[in-house]
Amino acid sequence: MDTHTFQARTIQEALQMVRESLGPQAVVLSTKPVVLPNKSAEDHMNIRWIEVQAQVRKKETVEHLDGSEEAPDESNRSAFSSMTLAESYIESLYHQEQLEILEQRRVLQQRLEQTPEQFIPAGLWGQLSASTIELNLLREVLRRVGSQDSEQQYQTEIIEQFKTMIPFQPFQLPVSQEVGNGPRVIVVTGRSGSGKSSLITKLATQCELRDEIPVGVIELTGPNRHHHAWLHNQLEKLGVPTTKLDNPLALREAIHPFQHCQLVFIESPGLTASQPQKLAILNSFFKQAGDIQCIFTHDVNARTEPTVELVQTLNCCDKPMIALTKTDEENSLGHLVSLFQKIQLPVTLLSHSAGLADGFTIMTEAEHRKLLERMTGLLREASSPNSSSTQDSFTLSLNPM
Repeated sequence: MDTHTFQARTIQEALQMVRESLGPQAVVLSTKPVVLPNKSAEDHMNIRWIEVQAQVRKKETVEHLDGSEEAPDESNRSAFSSMTLAESYIESLYHQEQLEILEQRRVLQQRLEQTPEQFIPAGLWGQLSASTIELNLLREVLRRVGSQDSEQQYQTEIIEQFKTMIPFQPFQLPVSQEVGNGPRVIVVTGRSGSGKSSLITKLATQCELRDEIPVGVIELTGPNRHHHAWLHNQLEKLGVPTTKLDNPLALREAIHPFQHCQLVFIESPGLTASQPQKLAILNSFFKQAGDIQCIFTHDVNARTEPTVELVQTLNCCDKPMIALTKTDEENSLGHLVSLFQKIQLPVTLLSHSAGLADGFTIMTEAEHRKLLERMTGLLREASSPNSSSTQDSFTLSLNPM
């Protein structure tokens, strides 16, 4: 009898090949595992196959084994015994194979949990690892992304994961010039030197000159009476009313002269979490003022911890937002991911420079994606990071001397 050899991934597949090729009279002679080279670049394990050798039983052998009157000879008994032993061996081998598959999956899942970067394209991991995002955060994102079919799909899924971690919110200026029930009040606060004054000046200039929205500015100078004289001089030249206030408790009364305005920006003094008296006064104002908005400014070149502490300490109302300042720098922004992991505030504005002639960007879907691509190091465009179709760049001579 001729011996035939069959190879398949599992015992079941191999036996099915035997039946289809040799028919129901086939006798399995032997089975054994074989390891074949893996040609797939996506699988990190060798392929384990099963090799089965089988023959076709002769007709007379089948009749004897089926219970005919003629007793089987010694060769028939040997064939019957071989078939029984082979079937028993197949069962044990099948169970062993299942255990090995489960163990391989367990090891693979453990590797995926511990070092998911091993399962994405090397070039993509090189970009991500150079982005200054903390390794544990990158691994958390890659675990959520899981296995993808292409590098482009990996990149798309990674950006989608960061969208859920770092939200955005458009900054809406008033659309009507009619005076309603009082001005809309926006408090801009943050650490000293984080760009509060520059951002307010840019926004007030946009409102007054381009959108023709009546706007006013109140600067809280604090007890030391330090104030930005250049801010008031520049805005008053443009017809924007401003005032300085050294007593935060009088803020509500200070807003009354601006009833003709649609929008009033209030600049707080530089704050940190280690100034409980200033924070308490500002928190008291927020509690009494009612419907106001609060924008935190964060210099992208500064440490994130002080901003996190300030946001967690200051009890703002009405959905606080964050504006990133000095974003025209070429440095990586990956370190900002940890900031948004801790404060969960939406990004609303990007301010491009400490100077006043370099404008700002109002966040949109497209700008949000560009920001995330820059944070992750996956920015595909070769253009400058501050080039934007929605950016407003002032050409007036507004820079303080």
